[in-house]
Amino acid sequence: MSNSKEFLKDTLMDLLNIESFSGNEQPVIEYLFPILLEFGFKVEIDAAFNIYAVRGDGPYVLLNAHMDSVEGSKWSKKSYTYNDVCECFTCKKCSKIKSYKPYPNSSFTRYNVQCETYGLVTATNYDEDCPYYDGPEKKSSEEEEEQEVFELKYEEKTKKITSNKTRPMGGDDKCGIAIALDIARTTEIPMKILFTTEEETGCNGATFAAKNHADWFEDILYGLTIDRRGGNHICVTTGSERNGSNYFIAELAKWAIISGINPSLEKGSMSDNFTLKYLVQNFVNVSAGYYEAHRNSEYIKFDEVKRIKTWLKNFILKGDFEC
Repeated sequence: MSNSKEFLKDTLMDLLNIESFSGNEQPVIEYLFPILLEFGFKVEIDAAFNIYAVRGDGPYVLLNAHMDSVEGSKWSKKSYTYNDVCECFTCKKCSKIKSYKPYPNSSFTRYNVQCETYGLVTATNYDEDCPYYDGPEKKSSEEEEEQEVFELKYEEKTKKITSNKTRPMGGDDKCGIAIALDIARTTEIPMKILFTTEEETGCNGATFAAKNHADWFEDILYGLTIDRRGGNHICVTTGSERNGSNYFIAELAKWAIISGINPSLEKGSMSDNFTLKYLVQNFVNVSAGYYEAHRNSEYIKFDEVKRIKTWLKNFILKGDFEC
């Protein structure tokens, strides 16, 4: 078993460098399988390519994260304005764009844009089809190929992980995977880990697990989905429904404070625990340390990733609550 002090960072950087858009998680599966075996887990993969890892005899703590990431947008940021409040796109030169509607079951960064003059313009052909495009000049094929090479950068001074923005890094949710692995590496408690597929397209992997392998969740004490932006969020609800008891959430918040984190109780949106919490009494989604998810500008605060790992490990080993 590896005892490297750099395990968390090295593993996270490895995962971020693996491209695994929804439906193409196989490279991540191949990376994770031997690590989980090294840490003493029995590992199985279901028909949806979810990873089920089990160590020891139950009851178990369950750690959950997803293996897929969003492909992101190749649009030029110089050409569009996106307002999260009024939800509209505006071409800086084409004032006739008046509305948009998402693709069915799409990621948050793929849109159809309705232009009065030029009709429906999609994320993939906007640059070509809109004569009012105000982006950078067309690059040669060699320049375009060079631009598509994904590169990561770890800044020692700020402890920040950034990229050259050719795609989202996938910190959502490679951060959650790395945290779960490091907790598994540094503990010996009975544990289950569920790494799912196609979360970004509607929690498809988690839904398959819940429908086809419900018995796998019967001996679980509680679950932690590590898949929330920021460094201090505890999602009290997901989809407006409670994720856990007041006592459980209070204990989770207590150990955040003890671990140097000022917790923020939040209302969560889509994540695996929304489906899985119906099988486990307490199943809460918490921050994983990434920011600007689903965008090419995504970045990670690695100091927060480390603190989250410490927080969750302390809670797992020392938490006192009623299930």
